[in-house]
Amino acid sequence: AGGTFVMKNGEISGNNVVSNGGGVLVYGGGSFAMSGGTVTRNVSESSGGSGVYVDNGTFSVSGKVNVTGNLKGGENGTAANVVLYQNMSEFFVPGYQPPVIAVTGKLDENTRIGVGVFYYSGVFTDGLNGRGSIANFTCDDSRFEIAETEAHELKTAAKEYKIDYDLDGGTNAKENPVTYTSEYSDFTLAEPTRENYVFTGWTGTGLDGQTKTVTIRFGSSGDRSYTAHWEKLPAAVTITGVSDDGKTVGCKATNAPAGTMLIVASYQDGKLAAVETYDLGNAENTTVDVTLGSGGTSYKLMLVNKSDFAPRCAADTWPKQS
Repeated sequence: AGGTFVMKNGEISGNNVVSNGGGVLVYGGGSFAMSGGTVTRNVSESSGGSGVYVDNGTFSVSGKVNVTGNLKGGENGTAANVVLYQNMSEFFVPGYQPPVIAVTGKLDENTRIGVGVFYYSGVFTDGLNGRGSIANFTCDDSRFEIAETEAHELKTAAKEYKIDYDLDGGTNAKENPVTYTSEYSDFTLAEPTRENYVFTGWTGTGLDGQTKTVTIRFGSSGDRSYTAHWEKLPAAVTITGVSDDGKTVGCKATNAPAGTMLIVASYQDGKLAAVETYDLGNAENTTVDVTLGSGGTSYKLMLVNKSDFAPRCAADTWPKQS
């Protein structure tokens, strides 16, 4: 803490620690200047870095160095070699500068440095332009990849993964994304819609069975696919209106199976005056106007099986029953 450790050659290896920084821990404003040598086969039992862990300090490199092969011991660890700790209490404060690897001299073509991602991706080198290349670095976290910025520095970038949906005739909610990265905050899929059907749940990646709530957590990775499942609404008929002379009745039938007939019964002063029928054919959903032979003061409509007149649904009446 607060001092400078210079490494020009040799090897730091075989350390096994409970906390971060199995090889070298840089903190408290200290610095680690590495111009040669190897940091390898160190283990940290935490989820942090096992090779070089930089927390409020400086890590600079030049020449031929190797920081690879360090092992993560924490069950949820992702970074094993170099971790540049990002202080999350300050990360979103304007002006906050997370630590970087300072390239202070030309890097040998055989230099290899593994870089982990602590929370969020971002630029992790300073001074690389003209002194090294992307080939000198590898990313320890499979959810991320290394890319070059316009300023010829390097950054870790979260990989983009696909989300495929099998909607089985439905329409997806506009807020459901088709791609995501591990840096996304937790998000829950919205329910899709399908006319005359009720959504009953999703099946797919990471689900043991059908569920209506699918939440993709921060830090997740990999392509995903989900299938929507539905339950058909029961058949129904609704009177939409009656003409002034009482001789035309408008109605709407939904989810009517093939072989369904519409029966319209008209009443005058409470007595049955006439019964009209209308063959819906194979139309599951239809709006029709049924013309009656005589007018009425009230009406009852029902969908029935035209072969045996068995009811398909509850009747609708006009005027509406209170």
